[in-house]
Amino acid sequence: NFMKTNTKLKKSRIYKVLQEQLRNKAMLKGVNLIAPETIFLSTDTYFGKNITIEPYVVIGAKVKIGNNVILWSGNHVGHHSTIDDNCFISSHVVISGHVCVESFCFLGVNSTIRDGVIIKKNCIVGANSLILKDTLPNSVYTSDSGKLMKYLPDDITQI
Repeated sequence: NFMKTNTKLKKSRIYKVLQEQLRNKAMLKGVNLIAPETIFLSTDTYFGKNITIEPYVVIGAKVKIGNNVILWSGNHVGHHSTIDDNCFISSHVVISGHVCVESFCFLGVNSTIRDGVIIKKNCIVGANSLILKDTLPNSVYTSDSGKLMKYLPDDITQI
């Protein structure tokens, strides 16, 4: 038992050092990590420019994060997912694996996006929403089973 525990402790320490190195590498590239010791990064995460990641965010393998993205606290970004430019991901959002969040999207607090879903450009996903299928561009979805509520103008600056 002592040997197994000792091995687990060694692995834990090595993992801690690896995470620290990954966080430092991200910050040197310009990623703004708030409370970096609470953020989990994968070795193959791609970061664009001007990204802010709040505490307690977990980023899975092969995730790509574009420019001007904010990830608020407590999010999980699943493996092979992409968050395109100019997106805001509120607190406690779960983005499952192989998801694409296209440019200029907002995901509300506690929303969940199912595996393989595409959140199209200029979408707003309301708080507590469960999105099980691809969305339409320029649209608003609510917590009522991810129901489409409204179409937005093509030029979102008109709102």
